[in-house]
Amino acid sequence: MDLTHITSLSLRRVLSLNDQKGRLVDLVAEIETEIVNVLSAGVAALAISPEKKAVPARKAKKRAPSRKSKKTKGKN
Repeated sequence: MDLTHITSLSLRRVLSLNDQKGRLVDLVAEIETEIVNVLSAGVAALAISPEKKAVPARKAKKRAPSRKSKKTKGKN
């Protein structure tokens, strides 16, 4: 890449993109820190109270029969 022929518009665009990249890198770092904190809190909560049991899953309710009219057999 020949930097001797770069225009001021191109340079401004590169600087803008670089700034945007920096903000995104900072945001990713914040998200990663938050993930670690949430996981650490979850592990700590499990370590504090291992006697808690998992809540059993609820059974699904049976669906009521549909209200469609029943066809009578033998009539054609």
